[in-house]
Amino acid sequence: VTTTPHPSVAGSFAHKYTPVDEIPSLTIDLQKGNSGSEKFLGMMVSSYNLSIEAGGLMEASFNFIGKTAEARDFSVDNKIERRDMLGSKTTAQPSTTDIRTCELEVTLDLENNGVLYAAQLAGTQSDAIITFAQGTPEQSLELVLFNCQIIEYDDSISSVGRIEVTAKFQAFADLNTTPDDAYQLTIVNQDASGTSN
Repeated sequence: VTTTPHPSVAGSFAHKYTPVDEIPSLTIDLQKGNSGSEKFLGMMVSSYNLSIEAGGLMEASFNFIGKTAEARDFSVDNKIERRDMLGSKTTAQPSTTDIRTCELEVTLDLENNGVLYAAQLAGTQSDAIITFAQGTPEQSLELVLFNCQIIEYDDSISSVGRIEVTAKFQAFADLNTTPDDAYQLTIVNQDASGTSN
């Protein structure tokens, strides 16, 4: 994560999150009741998902793999797995088992006369940018998926009324461009830290 003062909103900061090769670990304290908590050590994000519905709140869900626990509950899959140690209650540092994937699934009104379908058939690549902004001073979240291709497309009609299309985009890293990551997440708010808010 990198944090910089927002160039156009005084008193605000932009926290930019980009993927890294060495996934950092963290400690999670799970609060239990008024006085106790359980500490989970060496936690790493295995995968996470951002979702929002019209008129609703944005929700984020994370899958963690850690030294002392494994919790399952846009999506990014870092492709890491537990490494159990024979005779130990803890695990070794999770290892990467495949290529990280970054996918975005959206449902839209069908208003473009098959443009997305044609792009899927042609294998067209382009950046997908989604921005959520609210308030004064501005608070926003911008998700950029680079070099996206549509990997799934469905515009089947199952009822009367609006026709909707559901498309799944997959982002691809390109080492010949800057940035060379598959995705980038930028949050703008009034907190000076991008990790402690």
